[in-house]
Amino acid sequence: MERIRHHVTASGNTTLRGFYASENVNFDPPNPSMRINVQKAKCNFVVGLANGATSRAEEERIRDAVGRSQNSYEVIRMVSALGGWDGMDDELEPGDLDEIAKNIAQVLDQRDYPVYRFIRRHLPVLHYDDDKQGPSLGDAVKRLLTMPSRSMKNEINLLLSQTDEMMLRIGLAGLRARSHMVRAAGVSIETIEAVTTQAPPVHRRDELVTFLYRAVYTVRIATALELRQYGDLYKVLIDMADGSKDLRLRRAARDSLETMAKAFLAVERAVQTYGSNEARTTVGRFMVARRRALDAF
Repeated sequence: MERIRHHVTASGNTTLRGFYASENVNFDPPNPSMRINVQKAKCNFVVGLANGATSRAEEERIRDAVGRSQNSYEVIRMVSALGGWDGMDDELEPGDLDEIAKNIAQVLDQRDYPVYRFIRRHLPVLHYDDDKQGPSLGDAVKRLLTMPSRSMKNEINLLLSQTDEMMLRIGLAGLRARSHMVRAAGVSIETIEAVTTQAPPVHRRDELVTFLYRAVYTVRIATALELRQYGDLYKVLIDMADGSKDLRLRRAARDSLETMAKAFLAVERAVQTYGSNEARTTVGRFMVARRRALDAF
């Protein structure tokens, strides 16, 4: 609400009706949505800063507005309103453009992230910012468990139908160090226990438990690969091979290792080409151990 109040006040009004009719949102055709009008006001703001000669302070405000927005519509619309990349290149310093380019890549990653789509179906507030602790995949699953039986069944079917796409995107988020996206994919042991012990048993319980364990292992593997922490990757192999552990957990570890197969191969080839002898040995030994563990499962 504070952000909305800021835009209403900046338009010279005290009411939403006045804000909607103000020059600050006279940028696109009229729209009754508060969310769209806030986005339009931001676009109008950066265009106003860019008109005419711009001071360094104004350039920084443009950079911050475009480089910190976490909404794909806002980013795309602001870049377009500023004349595209060529227009921003005329207005801003190279370092500013680097920051904006980094944010554009991140926002486009977020836009179609299936984890966010699922969370939005069940929880009203979703933070994209690194410094805010927003809801997670596990939180959304816990909310799902409170639904009426028929609705819960439909939602579980929908979630499980997206397993491959979701795990691939979680893995990519980890490899790209998208910390907020990785955090959104978080699943706690408490959530898995809640699904396991729910009475009566939830629809497709074993598949759902395996799905949740896969989310856990996909995050672990992707993060370890991004940081080159092979000790953590060996722990995944050990979990998979440990016959005393829950079979659903072991299958999830195996499936996650298979999901990340291309990432493992890419890292191996990069290290073979550019890495030190020690790095080549470390990666080579792990790849052999991974293959043997998968074959023995």
